[in-house]
Amino acid sequence: MGRLVRRYHERLVALGVSDYSWEQCLQHYRGSVLYALAPGIAMLGALDATDGRGLGDAIVLRALLHASDVDAFGAFVLA
Repeated sequence: MGRLVRRYHERLVALGVSDYSWEQCLQHYRGSVLYALAPGIAMLGALDATDGRGLGDAIVLRALLHASDVDAFGAFVLA
């Protein structure tokens, strides 16, 4: 995944967090990526679509691409 997520997990363990495996951390990260979609979608409704910047579109597109890269929806296992 990413070095930053790995460092985050290593630091948690170093500070005494137990019973939280790398696999759990990775799964939680993958699922949390979906939360980045909400601000972008909210911005789409609030921004002036004629300003030419496409900021809302860019935020949503980047969040969707990252969600796809890390298989964010696959992080949710239905039992």
